[in-house]
Amino acid sequence: MEGFLIFLLIVAAIVMLFRYMRKREIEAFRQADMGALDSFNSEREKAGMEPVTLPDEALIARAAQLVKVPEEKLEVELRKGLFDEIHHRFFLELEQAVGGKLRIFVHVPVNSIVRAEAEMQNRLSHKTVSFVLCEPASLSVVAAIQLKNAGAGAQQDQELKTRIFEEVELPLLSYPMIGGISAAEILDQLGPVLEKREIVCPDCGGDMQIRKVSRGKNAGQSFKVCQRYPSCKGRFQISGAN
Repeated sequence: MEGFLIFLLIVAAIVMLFRYMRKREIEAFRQADMGALDSFNSEREKAGMEPVTLPDEALIARAAQLVKVPEEKLEVELRKGLFDEIHHRFFLELEQAVGGKLRIFVHVPVNSIVRAEAEMQNRLSHKTVSFVLCEPASLSVVAAIQLKNAGAGAQQDQELKTRIFEEVELPLLSYPMIGGISAAEILDQLGPVLEKREIVCPDCGGDMQIRKVSRGKNAGQSFKVCQRYPSCKGRFQISGAN
């Protein structure tokens, strides 16, 4: 027991010694700094300038406790919807035109659709297309749609996007930035694109094959069926009874 107490006294003595040495070191640095400050002020006095004084540390600490910087108010408010009225109405008509066969994404960055070398990537960094149509399962892009503004800048922007989509062989359909475009008017351009697209399984995105039903209530009807059947049940009808 006595040995343990002696050990504790030795540890305490070492800790106090380190604290004392650290305090002396800090005091030595402070004296050196004050000496440098005195020399600096001496030179300023010779030049007829006011001496530099150090603020009281206690006052600095108290001021830090008392002074509270007010938080800046953020000038933000919640929008009524995800996008403006024209895009909203077009989106609803586009949903009707697509008939649930494709997924629709809004305001998609061009850089999310194509890859380009560094300089072109920078040019595309803030460019978007109004809508992108994708296959439901694989999310592969079927077509893009741009609502066009008037003006020279908008025309140049559209020409660049058209060239890019032509390069990657994806359709980029253009419609004027006006309200009241109907699903039928959208299908004037979109219909042929939908007819030509490669049909993939709506459930898993895999390839499909044509099968004709020989019996049962659907006898004579042709369906496109997922090649992964029976593990995947994805299918849709492509013709009526023969």
